[in-house]
Amino acid sequence: MILRNNYPRHRGDISHKNMRKKEKEKEKEKNNPKYFLSPTYRFIFVIISAILFYLITRSLYKYAQINKESNLQHGSEKLYYDDGKVGRTVVPVIKYKSCQTNLKGSENSGNCDSSVRRLGEYCRGETENKNGRFLVAPRKDEGRTFVNNDNYVLKHIVLTVRHGDRSSIHNMPGSDDKPKVNDNVEVVPGILSQNDENYLDVRALAYNHRVSSFNLNMLNGTSKYIDKHREMKLLKSINNIFSVSDLMLSPGQLTSLGFMQLVEIGKIFKEAYGDLINRLLKLKRNKQRNEDNEHNVPPSINDYIYIRSTNYERTIQSAFGLLSTFLVDLFGPNNKLNINIYYDEMDEIMHGVGLRQSSHSVQEGNGSSEELLNGKCDMAAELGRKQRETFKISDSIINSLLNIFDNNDIKNRFITELVDTSVTKICHNQPLPCNINNPDKCLDEKLLAYMMEEADRAFCNAYIGSDGGEMSTLLSTYPFMTEILNNLHHAVSTSAVSSKFMNVYVGHDTVISPILAALGIFRHSKYCKWPPYASRIVFELWQNKDKTSQKVDSFIRVIYNGDDVTSFIPSCSKYNNDGPLCPISLFEKQIYSMLGNKSSLIEACNVTK
Repeated sequence: MILRNNYPRHRGDISHKNMRKKEKEKEKEKNNPKYFLSPTYRFIFVIISAILFYLITRSLYKYAQINKESNLQHGSEKLYYDDGKVGRTVVPVIKYKSCQTNLKGSENSGNCDSSVRRLGEYCRGETENKNGRFLVAPRKDEGRTFVNNDNYVLKHIVLTVRHGDRSSIHNMPGSDDKPKVNDNVEVVPGILSQNDENYLDVRALAYNHRVSSFNLNMLNGTSKYIDKHREMKLLKSINNIFSVSDLMLSPGQLTSLGFMQLVEIGKIFKEAYGDLINRLLKLKRNKQRNEDNEHNVPPSINDYIYIRSTNYERTIQSAFGLLSTFLVDLFGPNNKLNINIYYDEMDEIMHGVGLRQSSHSVQEGNGSSEELLNGKCDMAAELGRKQRETFKISDSIINSLLNIFDNNDIKNRFITELVDTSVTKICHNQPLPCNINNPDKCLDEKLLAYMMEEADRAFCNAYIGSDGGEMSTLLSTYPFMTEILNNLHHAVSTSAVSSKFMNVYVGHDTVISPILAALGIFRHSKYCKWPPYASRIVFELWQNKDKTSQKVDSFIRVIYNGDDVTSFIPSCSKYNNDGPLCPISLFEKQIYSMLGNKSSLIEACNVTK
């Protein structure tokens, strides 16, 4: 057999050449900086690089989403102002025709009549809101430190809050402004554009996806009959939120602007009480892990907070707005929060047990005025009606309105009903009502401001009036004030891991005002007025760390729309040993004094002929 010269004679020659080739490659890798790592280390390097790339990409995506949501939710110069150079105003700046400027806040804005600016305060809760940014009264004292604060720890919070901005409940007799009732109109969700003029604050639509985080828990109370139609309507109040334009809402419905007002309060609370919440969350989760190591069930949000709303759509939706950022972020969207509601309005003591107002018939298109209903305390209801009958609207206001609208039904309306028909127009930057037959005859801001002064006077008289108003308020509000006191006592007597850290009550102006009156705060002219939308009262429970007796060393602080008003409470006014705090025993004394010399509410409510 003939062998070619280049063909190896033995297999060992092939191995020898391969070994030489591999040695040259290794030498090349050693000298080439591109291959300074071994294959194993290169593999680890690739894995770490991939992980870092993923984390950085995810962070950038989250930042972009947060920035996008921030522009929608938190506002910016472009969103807040409409100066002709940028897009439409998302947060409407209140504009007064009778003033030289508007609330965007130029140096001449102070020329605006203070009585006219009171209209804006009712809308947004802040008189000197010159830059138009505040939706509610800003945070001032909530959760703030005070003298010797290092010795104290915040343990519990009780919040009562009024719903946010809404559509008007009433209509002006003889005007071109008719209330819209569209409960029977089938609405296609999502048909409204975020970029048009359907919403007063389009940022609210960004919260639609959090509807699934809430559940309505219906409470029977004393009612044996459950109105299924009413129940279904309440259940839809959250699911169908923002499905109707703000300009086409039925009477007394929450607007997108009103929803965002409660979102802002939620942000204030998250800032003011975030440390308390995180501390209690840590304690409770540690306790849960110690008790149930085998079955570690995620904590329920309902173990930490109790929230109750009156059975109105606007208050339920306000509760949704308040907690959509405040607590959902802490517990996750799948941890449902129960919003408790009584079927029967008469079972809800937030309304009081005396003379109470109901606007359900107005919302359903069955009447033009709110109903006055008697609660379970006959004496409170009788005194409330007596006080109301003593209030007379100024003749000059009645004559001016008759001259404009030429309708005698104006004489049959209460002052707050007449103001409500028009102040919502100021809040929404819409034209004030005009005569239905003569569009040249319209209500002006100066007259409306005068009417608002009368409405403020009516609120003061209703709750601290000498013709029965004060005593009626004390008796009517006593059960609800007792519930608040019991919440605080329960927090005092139980450990931090066993009690809820917050009780929330979402109601109306007729919930806020009697509380302020019962605590003596309405006695001060600054606060004796019609509470603005989204008004809030906070009861803070503080405890001294260094002492052992919880009863003696527990203190209360009361804050109204950001202002510490504890010192205005008569039983607390002379106590100043611990800064702005009031011993819970003195606060308790204030509550029990509401019955006067009677031993029980039943005895106090008995009407003797």
